[in-house]
Amino acid sequence: MPIKVAFICVANSARSQMAEAIAKKVAQELGIQIEVYSAGSKPASIVHPLAIRVLREKGINTEGLRPKHLREIPIKEMDYIIVLCREENCPYIPHARVYHWNLPDPAGYKGSVEERLEFFRKVRDIIEERIREFLCAKHNF
Repeated sequence: MPIKVAFICVANSARSQMAEAIAKKVAQELGIQIEVYSAGSKPASIVHPLAIRVLREKGINTEGLRPKHLREIPIKEMDYIIVLCREENCPYIPHARVYHWNLPDPAGYKGSVEERLEFFRKVRDIIEERIREFLCAKHNF
């Protein structure tokens, strides 16, 4: 049976969307069966355009990505919940196997377009590294 993982963040527009797409790609590369979800407590109306851009730069599929509310995913069925935000109002999920990665929000980063893009890349790469470590640890690779 595939493991079920949910990436949670407040707006579900950048970090958790990148994590969902990256986890699917990494799991496929590693031959791991996985169901991946992302959601937020206050979802935005769209996925942040820079999140889409930095995913596509690495050839990561962005088809079907959209912000979702926590109510839209089977949260109680998850094997693992990974909370990506560090904001005070980050959603609380009241059951076991919850990890807090506390990543900075690239959507809130101030600067020029190029500076913001570079920050999105940095967060994307951190997410990918942590997902690889997480999946390898869970499957004894």
